[in-house]
Amino acid sequence: MAIVGERVRCFVAPSDESYRPPAFHGFPTTLPTVESDGLVTLKIRPHSLAKLEAVGRYCNAFARALKRRWATTYVDLYAGPGVLELEGGKLTWGSPMIALQCADPFNSLVLVEMQPQRANVLLQRARRIARRGEEVCIIQGEAEKTLDDVLRRIPVGSVALTLIDPFRLEFSLEAMATLAGSGKKMDLILLFAEGMDLRRNLQNAIRSAPGSDRFDKVFGGPEWRDLVQPQNPPARNAVLLRKLYLDRLRRLGFDHLGREVVVKNSSNVPVYLLMYATRNPLGVRLWDSCTKSSQLELFT
Repeated sequence: MAIVGERVRCFVAPSDESYRPPAFHGFPTTLPTVESDGLVTLKIRPHSLAKLEAVGRYCNAFARALKRRWATTYVDLYAGPGVLELEGGKLTWGSPMIALQCADPFNSLVLVEMQPQRANVLLQRARRIARRGEEVCIIQGEAEKTLDDVLRRIPVGSVALTLIDPFRLEFSLEAMATLAGSGKKMDLILLFAEGMDLRRNLQNAIRSAPGSDRFDKVFGGPEWRDLVQPQNPPARNAVLLRKLYLDRLRRLGFDHLGREVVVKNSSNVPVYLLMYATRNPLGVRLWDSCTKSSQLELFT
């Protein structure tokens, strides 16, 4: 294992010719069952399975579609420990472990986790799972503060699929502009926390309550306040801000947008959207094909 820096740890996985990857069709449901390894997990709610299903389907299709012409890199800016835990103790793979097990491997993976313990556990699990010659880099730190390291670890000429899925709206437009202006070929999967954050906290943000400046950072300045009215229903204001956000992405050059996957909770209330943004219209066709199943919107 190569130690690139105190918080950047990279290794090249061995090539195990005896390894048989999960079947392509049906992925990620074809993944092996997660067995407890006694290491830390991250607790999730059942609706998070919809996100993992969509991300897994697309990662799998992306890696296969590009393998003959391009090297591929998977980037996960909020990676977690690699294994997630539902109520009752059932375990499921986190997004980085799903990406590591696609039927056709990514050539490299760059995984960012803020908490040191989770980053250490992610490294251990990645070293056990990776076995097809991938280069894997685990970067411990906050997503936005690690972008220089992340971009350096994406090989020249590789096409990167980047997952950005914080628990709330916090990844700034400035950071998005850094990705857009990096010169890297990059597609984005974005979690837009409309129900579980924007609608709940918008009224306080309109009143400039402490901490509400993060919306200024996400939407690229205070101009968003000119769009919303305190007397509007939260859902109406949220839709206006979602359209503003998509317009900001287009201006950065991510001008092809895929269908939005609505993720609902057990009460059938939307909690967030998964967005897809790219410079290549072929990516949209692939994303829409992978996520067209209504089952993704019915997970609870």
